[in-house]
Amino acid sequence: MSTADEISLLGFVNTPILVGDPEGYVVFANKAFVRDLTPDGNSPHGEPLHSLFAGGGREAMLAAVAEVCSKGESIKFRLREGGAGYLAIASPI
Repeated sequence: MSTADEISLLGFVNTPILVGDPEGYVVFANKAFVRDLTPDGNSPHGEPLHSLFAGGGREAMLAAVAEVCSKGESIKFRLREGGAGYLAIASPI
């Protein structure tokens, strides 16, 4: 568990939450994200966003991030990963 999990309410939300920086690296992943979306159960902190998902999931996530960066508005998108489907929201923060 990272220090961010210990001091942020996001660490206690039972929905996967991932935060990336402007350079495209993970700066926060809550426990639900690690549990549901990382095969090895390790925090992806510091890893490039593009390395977290395979195939269509990677494309969906990167397209959403690019759209949020260009428009500055939240968007909803679908993500399928590890046999499960997610309705995701990408937001500027």
